[in-house]
Amino acid sequence: ATAKAQPQPASALEQVAKLREALQSIQKVRGLFANSGAHHVDSEKFADGALSMELSKKDSEVWSSIEDMLSSTAQASSQLKGKSKDEQKKVMASLEKELDSKAGQLNNMTQQVSQKQREQDEEYLLGLLMMHRQDWSMDEQLNATKTFMKGSPLAQELYAHHDATKPLAPQFAAMLDKVPKSHSDKVAARLFIQLASALRA
Repeated sequence: ATAKAQPQPASALEQVAKLREALQSIQKVRGLFANSGAHHVDSEKFADGALSMELSKKDSEVWSSIEDMLSSTAQASSQLKGKSKDEQKKVMASLEKELDSKAGQLNNMTQQVSQKQREQDEEYLLGLLMMHRQDWSMDEQLNATKTFMKGSPLAQELYAHHDATKPLAPQFAAMLDKVPKSHSDKVAARLFIQLASALRA
């Protein structure tokens, strides 16, 4: 029996073509977010999530990074044609360096979005607990807190280490006071606006 031919490794041009195709597929998703970015109120921001909000922006760094990566792959594809293997290796090394840099930027953006989502979740939870501090049982307060535990270490801490004889809202507010000032000030300011709006209603 004849031995099966081993598959040949993809050429540099084929690798770049596949990469470009993958990036184009990601870019096509952009249209799904195009109409969701304008005139969002805070409750909609919470419902959609920080990542959806970021992707709906026309000037989102996520999409600009992907566009830059597409441009780099298109340029590399053009440079690879008619070049020797050694020259192609240099082109691929340069492309890899550029894409690594953009991937790092996307990773930083993801971390920023995760932080923003956590802040939104925590301020929403604090407002919710404040609003129902008189009419919710401890079980109801804990159930609400549990909803936000996945993305918030503070909510996890509140759920695990709370004083069951007191409302959770002031306990959570005290925990937020211990985080970096820029974050706690933002949450406190948002809560003040929520309470002021409720009083006017």
